[in-house]
Amino acid sequence: MNRSVLILGSRARSAGPRYHAGVQRLVFVAVLLAATRAGAPPPISSFPALILPSDGSDPPRNTRYWAFGRDAPPLSSIGVALSVNGSPLVLDVVALGCCLVQGRLTEPLAAADTGLFTVSSAGSELTSAFVVYDHIDVQPPGLADVSVLDFAQGRLVIGVQGNDDHEVAGYLARAPGADEIVGATPYGYVLEAPASSGACVDVSAVDLSGNESNRVPACAPAEGEGEGEGDGGGGCACSHSTLTPGALALVALYRRRSRRSPP
Repeated sequence: MNRSVLILGSRARSAGPRYHAGVQRLVFVAVLLAATRAGAPPPISSFPALILPSDGSDPPRNTRYWAFGRDAPPLSSIGVALSVNGSPLVLDVVALGCCLVQGRLTEPLAAADTGLFTVSSAGSELTSAFVVYDHIDVQPPGLADVSVLDFAQGRLVIGVQGNDDHEVAGYLARAPGADEIVGATPYGYVLEAPASSGACVDVSAVDLSGNESNRVPACAPAEGEGEGEGDGGGGCACSHSTLTPGALALVALYRRRSRRSPP
């Protein structure tokens, strides 16, 4: 698996963002295929579950540094380290809600710089090596689909699909009309966020450089709404866009898991 990723990264550095966008679409399809084998969409696991830039990738010069995972501990319990061309650099690290830690540099890296990014917490450690692509990314990503897959016990499960000229980092959920982040997930995973009946969260896509798409509401059904629909009750068929085949597959897979889950 690591070897394949490194080969893809090498090709992406020579072919540029168009190739990388194509690889990202293939990754989304691969995630869906893996989910099909498992019978459910992939959930994000405990922190740190995934870091970006990913191993073997070619991030833009102004990339930020991302660590996703469920129930991230306090920053004092998280180790974050970045070295570039063998020399350590100081990151400005912030916690963004329950499930995301982000690091920033004050200045962009140079083209072809080599980086090593490490995040550790409670006996778990992830490391990625990357080579910087000669590009300053200022274009925000697009948000293609936002669909509520399920609502239960005060939590929304949302299928999201975005696109970017370089790479989508992930998806954010915010309290309506506010900057408070209440949910975060990397590309290719379902987004979870707390919400009460009839309430909404604002969903957006964000790319590696921190550029953010427009926000789209995803709303929990009011009490009694949607009962008896789709998966036989308790689900939500709410949608805020026309679903692409990828998002439709995500919806179907999530409902398939719901039907299999014990009450």
